[in-house]
Amino acid sequence: MPGAITIIIADDCDAYRKAFAHLLGSGQLQVAATVGNGAELIEATKQYLPDLVFIDIRMPVMDGIAACRELQNLFPSIGKIALTMYDHYHSDVQQMLQAGARGFLTKDAGVDEMIRCIKTVYSGGTYYCGSCRPIVNALLKGEAAHHLADHEMELLRLIGEELNSEDIAARLHKSVHTIGAWRQELLLKCGAKNVAGLIKFGIKHGIIKV
Repeated sequence: MPGAITIIIADDCDAYRKAFAHLLGSGQLQVAATVGNGAELIEATKQYLPDLVFIDIRMPVMDGIAACRELQNLFPSIGKIALTMYDHYHSDVQQMLQAGARGFLTKDAGVDEMIRCIKTVYSGGTYYCGSCRPIVNALLKGEAAHHLADHEMELLRLIGEELNSEDIAARLHKSVHTIGAWRQELLLKCGAKNVAGLIKFGIKHGIIKV
């Protein structure tokens, strides 16, 4: 399907996977595969190279947190959206955020919200459902420097060297699209509105040396 957003769904409930795939598999959305655990998700992602993956947090063999972390290392530009029934579990949300998830949805989310989440994450933004948002906001208001991944720390240092996205992409051997996605995630985690805010955050936490 030309121009379609390709998706993989990882969930250990077969009935949920089928229902979810049926809801999303139309129009400009194409479900490339559905899988039942994190290990299968890694292999399917390597095979299909989707635009987005939906990742259930609680799965056998390899859970969603480990799978999301591995996918972030292998394919940082692929959008990762967490699926959970346990929106009140602070530690799950925190670990998925640290692992690279840029979207959070509870499994009872409606189709309209699913579509909003897909479009937002596909465009490089972040989307957190209403019930997860207070947890995310609380995390981001804390010591955000402790929640930065290694690649985000390096990106912040390079921004402090006044490098633009093209220069950073060349230095890190990544695409400009990937750097843009990392930058958006970094803005959110640091509670910054622009580059000046990122630099201020970096100096405050000793990541950028002056």
